[in-house]
Amino acid sequence: MVRNSTRPAAWLLAMILAALGTGCDGGLFGTGDPTIDVVDSAGPAEEAGTDTDAPESEEVDTDDAGPAGETELSPVPLNNAQASTSRDDAVVQLFNYTDVPLYLTPIAAEDQPVAASSVSGPLSIPAGTERLSATIDTGDVIAVFDPVSLATGSATGLLFRSLTPNDEVPAFITRTRAESPSTVLIRLILAGSAASASDTGDTRLIPQGEAAADAEILFPPLSFDVPVGEYLAATAGEYLFQSPLLDDRSVILAAGESYTLVIEPSDATTELRVLIDSDID
Repeated sequence: MVRNSTRPAAWLLAMILAALGTGCDGGLFGTGDPTIDVVDSAGPAEEAGTDTDAPESEEVDTDDAGPAGETELSPVPLNNAQASTSRDDAVVQLFNYTDVPLYLTPIAAEDQPVAASSVSGPLSIPAGTERLSATIDTGDVIAVFDPVSLATGSATGLLFRSLTPNDEVPAFITRTRAESPSTVLIRLILAGSAASASDTGDTRLIPQGEAAADAEILFPPLSFDVPVGEYLAATAGEYLFQSPLLDDRSVILAAGESYTLVIEPSDATTELRVLIDSDID
């Protein structure tokens, strides 16, 4: 009997709560309209989401944009303050290891294009140039250098290995004179795409022949991520070039000169290109 004595009181309490509930806006229990109490950075709901008029379109700079759906190009700076030649202009040398010809604007038309899988001669940069663009036959831009600051007498290499916009284009200083008339400068570059450019591993020049040089040259290992080696000082003479990437090659280095050796991987075979950097002068 005791447990039933609270029923009238409970019934009366429920009736009172029901009557109060009809005037509740939901704020206390969280069941009301959330737009009343929740305000975000867009402002009140009617300002953020109820205006059906389309906003005016903004102007977009499309100078470096590719065809619709393609990634917009990001210009990268190109600076070389080192006067490493005796020339009265700045030059760029294009290492084109893509599968299509490349054009560099505003280089003179007679020096264009640079054929696929080849290295250009020195391309003179007009004085005052602040922007360079690399394009292909279709007119599509694959790289933009901006701002450009190249000192008079400077020589800069650009290594193209991909046509994908915003892929890295390694840029490097080219030196044209050895440290002394009796020595040489020599460096190694690994060209080719990510798929073809295996690490150079143990690559060296070994003295050989009647005009053999005095000492062996061991090149630091290169990879797709680190494709350009530093110049090394060496003695003039005849060498045997050995690398796990290709058959042995005979190389003769003349005193006072500067050289770049380019390993050129491909699907068929890997070749070695010998560039005389001193000829840029």
